[in-house]
Amino acid sequence: MAQAVVWSEEQGPAYVGALELRDGCILLSGRASDTLRRQRRLPIAELTSVSLGRLSRPRGDHDRGLLLVAAGSTRIEVASLEAPGALRELAEAIASIHGKATF
Repeated sequence: MAQAVVWSEEQGPAYVGALELRDGCILLSGRASDTLRRQRRLPIAELTSVSLGRLSRPRGDHDRGLLLVAAGSTRIEVASLEAPGALRELAEAIASIHGKATF
C-alpha cells in the first residue's frame, strides 16, 4: 500500500513524496526542495504511538493527519495528498500490524 503524502519530523521541513507499507515497515520518502531529499524507514513494531489528529502545522487544506511517534520520541506528521479517507485506511492498516492505535 502506497500513498502520496506530505510529511515532516518534529518541526523540520515538509517533504512531498510517498508513504509505503512494506515488510512491517513504514517507508517515507520525499523532497523539501530541489536539493533536500529524505528517506525514513520506521519499523511499525517500534512505534510508540499511532493516531489520527491535528497537525501542528497544517498543510494547505489539511489540518488533520496521521501522527506517528517513533522510538526515541520522534514525532512524524503525515498529511495525505489523496482522496479523503485515504489516511484512515492507512492508519487502520498500520494499526492491524502494530496492534495499538488511537483514532
